[in-house]
Amino acid sequence: FHMLSGNFPRKVVGSDTAMLAVAETGDVDWGLCPVVENALSLVLKKMLSLDPEDRYAETGELARELEYFIYRKGYGPTNVTLSEYLREQVPYIFENDQGSYFRTIVKDAKTVEMAGYVI
Repeated sequence: FHMLSGNFPRKVVGSDTAMLAVAETGDVDWGLCPVVENALSLVLKKMLSLDPEDRYAETGELARELEYFIYRKGYGPTNVTLSEYLREQVPYIFENDQGSYFRTIVKDAKTVEMAGYVI
């Protein structure tokens, strides 16, 4: 919730006792969170559920749900998507330019040699 909105899901108050009282209500100010796809909203709601039985039992289960959300439409940090992204953002590094730090970068390269480092 905080990563998406920059806000805490519940009103933050001064004392530990007061903060615990707010947390015990389970109220979440969903208006502070930007509009997200329903699938992600369901994950967030499950994570922040007041009833422990309604929350994820293990972080691995949450990770699988988030990974599925990321990859289901072809998004995600795969080698292919990273390569496509870099080619769009900085196409000049993929050209065979003798004047650059990159010695040779070919379309299907698995590594890039740059100033003595292989990345």
